[in-house]
Amino acid sequence: KLLGELRDRRIYLSVLWPFSYPFYNKLGWSRSQDIINYSMDPSILKREDPGNSGGFFRVNSGEYDLIEPAYLKYVEKFNLPLKRWNDWWDEHIMNHWRINNYCYGWKDGGRARGYVLYHIEEGSGEEWKRKMIVDEMVFEGRTSFSQLLSFLYSHSSQAHEILIRAPFPEEMSFHHVFDDPREVEVTVKPGVMTRIVDVKMALESLSPPEELNGKLRISLRDPVLDFNQGTFDLEVGGGEIVCTRADNDNPRPDVELDVNTLSQVYSGHLSIKQASFLNLKVNDGDKAEILEDVFPPARVFFNEGF
Repeated sequence: KLLGELRDRRIYLSVLWPFSYPFYNKLGWSRSQDIINYSMDPSILKREDPGNSGGFFRVNSGEYDLIEPAYLKYVEKFNLPLKRWNDWWDEHIMNHWRINNYCYGWKDGGRARGYVLYHIEEGSGEEWKRKMIVDEMVFEGRTSFSQLLSFLYSHSSQAHEILIRAPFPEEMSFHHVFDDPREVEVTVKPGVMTRIVDVKMALESLSPPEELNGKLRISLRDPVLDFNQGTFDLEVGGGEIVCTRADNDNPRPDVELDVNTLSQVYSGHLSIKQASFLNLKVNDGDKAEILEDVFPPARVFFNEGF
């Protein structure tokens, strides 16, 4: 009933934080994000003097507009970022789940070039430790990135450990920042799940490369939604996709997959090659290149809790 209501509202993609991954997996949702946690002693974040240009400023509730340009520029490199506004920022970012977050921006040349969002977690027990948890670290380039690392380092006297779980873009290799990567403990945790609600609307919302032209016939399995179950013809051209249900009863598909796998390649979490190793079957090898251009892999930026 929920998926039907979403479809009626022309919402073609559902994203959720699950209480159980197997439960929602059976209903067509799939994990579409990896959250990489970097845990370290603050002392290793010391940088060479990044210079005196620019300066930091605190971002309070109701002041999201001060850092919005930096956020929008940064998330262009990701899939699934949400549009934000002041009320959303206050309720779902700054003061969510009774956690008081702090946000400091770094400004240079009259505007914010980046910001860091974090909160302090008090330890307990005999080995009491205070942890600084960084949920977002947005930067334009090397200079703003170094400034933010220096800002975190300046908290060495306030935190025994820094945990950075902010999404980094594909070209960013955080491990290479440090001389000794063994000083950083890395763990990977599952993130949000996604689900295609309406395959036609979802595919036609994509913008493939203008020069890409071709046709695909896909066979889709959906355990819940009959209107997604079946075979569809895709015509790609001019930066658009037209998706129609195949008119004959037993068409031979070029590609066979379930809605779970389609949701993962749609979000960018899985590449076509990775999906082919799992549940995606390509019957016509010549079509693989079209698939790879339609569904390029990309990292997911989805930090909102709800």
